[in-house]
Amino acid sequence: GEGGGPFPEAPARPLSAESPSARGARVAVERPRPAIASAAGVAHGGGPWMPQSERMSLLSARDLAADIRSGRTTPEAVLEQVAAAIAAHESEVGAFVTLDLDSARAAARAPGLAATPLSGLPVGVKDILDTRDMPTTYGSPIYAGYRPRTDAPVVAMTRRAGGLVVGKTETTEF
Repeated sequence: GEGGGPFPEAPARPLSAESPSARGARVAVERPRPAIASAAGVAHGGGPWMPQSERMSLLSARDLAADIRSGRTTPEAVLEQVAAAIAAHESEVGAFVTLDLDSARAAARAPGLAATPLSGLPVGVKDILDTRDMPTTYGSPIYAGYRPRTDAPVVAMTRRAGGLVVGKTETTEF
């Protein structure tokens, strides 16, 4: 496409009359999602020949949640794939200031998790958001060791929607 990426630019789909933009709010235009191709040229999602761990790494969050809801995979399996990726790349990437995979693993075993909107998808929370069970430093040494008593509203909503908070991600100071 003109944007220089591997996929041609898709035309924008019109938004419904009930959409936020139709009511005057500023929102991004919806665009169809392009297929993600593997090295072998197979469309998004891979095939039965592809190892599940590789297949999961190609899926969007929406498709991964659908796989959890359908029983093709579990929140625990997805979390373990994320944990393996973190273990393999965190020393180079340095994305997390706090990691609590044990708490995420315990939360992944909650009954009914697959039926929630996020279906047990792992989530990293920026270190500017309070979390009741992890330190929040706001990227500043003056807040080292600060332990909020409650979750920030967006974190609480993410947890209620079935998101598994695996850790806190780096941020600039304040």
